[in-house]
Amino acid sequence: MALLPGTYRTAAGSIVTVLTLNARSWSAEFDWFEEPDACCDCRCADVDWQERSLVWECEVCGGGMAKLIPNVEHAQMGETMQCPASMCPLIAKDGSPWTGEYAATCPGHDDMARGGCPWWSMSCSTGGIQGQVEEAAARGGRHVVAGPNKVRRLAGCTSRAFDCAKAAECRWQEQAILAGRSTCPPRDALLRGLDPRVTLF
Repeated sequence: MALLPGTYRTAAGSIVTVLTLNARSWSAEFDWFEEPDACCDCRCADVDWQERSLVWECEVCGGGMAKLIPNVEHAQMGETMQCPASMCPLIAKDGSPWTGEYAATCPGHDDMARGGCPWWSMSCSTGGIQGQVEEAAARGGRHVVAGPNKVRRLAGCTSRAFDCAKAAECRWQEQAILAGRSTCPPRDALLRGLDPRVTLF
């Protein structure tokens, strides 16, 4: 599974920012004091994308490594994550089909008193968007989508992968990774030969 751009952390609290696919470029805030297999002489050496781990080297203690997990706490503060329905190149390249807003911040919660979004628990964090892809695939590409978001192409489209430049700030991509999938629902739909707009309403 590819290591996508985004913010990750180790269990001990080191933060890694992956800037490009499979960590060809990355930066780290290495917390040697908290990492159980590290000492003050350790230095970050690599991000092993296949092992999804931060690797450090040390002539004193021999170095070590720690698994990376998506830094959900950071993402849910809404500092970097965006609503894909307002910026996804496959379904909303010109902004939200409903509001026209482009690259709206995703709050990562549904507490309306604190600026939350009602779609968070109805769809985005509960697998509802991916469920629409599964339903469309089971129905030969057909899905009930209304208005300006209407699906125009049924099954039989050319299946292809899509390298998304917005993956690092996409909330659906983040949720896909947390669920053990490698791609967000619109890209998964395209890979199956479906119109990515089956993810809309």
